Amino acid sequence: FRKKMGPLLVIIGIFVGVVGGAPLKLQHIEDTAAVCNDGSPAGYYIRMSPTKSTKWIVLLEGGWYCFDEHSCSERLLSTPDLMSSTKWIAEYEGKGILSDDKNENPSWWDANSVFIGYCSSDHWTGNATANASAENPASKWNFLGIVIVEATIKEILPLGLRNASLLVVTGVSAGGFGTFANLDRVADLMSTASPSTRVVGLVDSGWLMNSTQYKPSDCAVYTTCPVYTAFPKGAVLWNSQMPPSCKHRFTNSSWLCLLGKYVYPTKTPALINEFQFDLADLSLCNVHPHDDALSYIEGIGAQYRRELSPVTSLFSPACAAHT
Repeated sequence: FRKKMGPLLVIIGIFVGVVGGAPLKLQHIEDTAAVCNDGSPAGYYIRMSPTKSTKWIVLLEGGWYCFDEHSCSERLLSTPDLMSSTKWIAEYEGKGILSDDKNENPSWWDANSVFIGYCSSDHWTGNATANASAENPASKWNFLGIVIVEATIKEILPLGLRNASLLVVTGVSAGGFGTFANLDRVADLMSTASPSTRVVGLVDSGWLMNSTQYKPSDCAVYTTCPVYTAFPKGAVLWNSQMPPSCKHRFTNSSWLCLLGKYVYPTKTPALINEFQFDLADLSLCNVHPHDDALSYIEGIGAQYRRELSPVTSLFSPACAAHT
């Protein structure tokens, strides 16, 4: 399996880095069904290979999620670019795995690079069109992560993806889980559109756990709302499209398929990068490094090690970090 992953193993550790040279340029998706929370067109940033490489990288942006009227309203105020594309910049300076600097990114500097902007707030799982008359007031927003990914892949096929030798689907944080949710879908699409393309995944900081909180949260600060409160609401609001292999096992609690423990393994080969003391998970547990909670935090690390033990292709540092 590790041989099959090949050069993917050099990816870890190069997500954060200096800014590269040629920027990725914004393209709004032509499919009018692929829109952000507010109805503005979703989009992606793209840079074609300067050497005509047949390697492609598609990276899903991260940035948390919202799951009800309160959390989505707060998100719109604090991070509007994660719900709307109206003020997105025209160019994105690639870094890490998207850098075109040979020294920083020796294995992937000349790959065709695509960065899909995150504006669906749904862990890239949603298929819910806005309905202002619905009983849930948060339904006034669109949650179309699945639609955006599929529309992007279809749009870049004629740009050269159809002739790709290798496609790496990856993402960080919410985009990391989005990789879990979309990897097999993309692989199935490519098996028809480009049967010779090898598709692999990299899930970076996308393995959240369903842990009991250190201190109970009232969810006033939505980023401290526990998984077992937020995800059941989110899965319904977003109309989350869970991978069938997981959904069939949890017909009455499909929100569990938003967790790495239950959605792993994917049919398509994937490398998992997960910190044992993931700072996003600690936030969801409402615990912080300055709290007198060493034993609790050590327990989180132990829980990560147990959950990750079946993973066959894994990089999991014992660090407090979140990509």
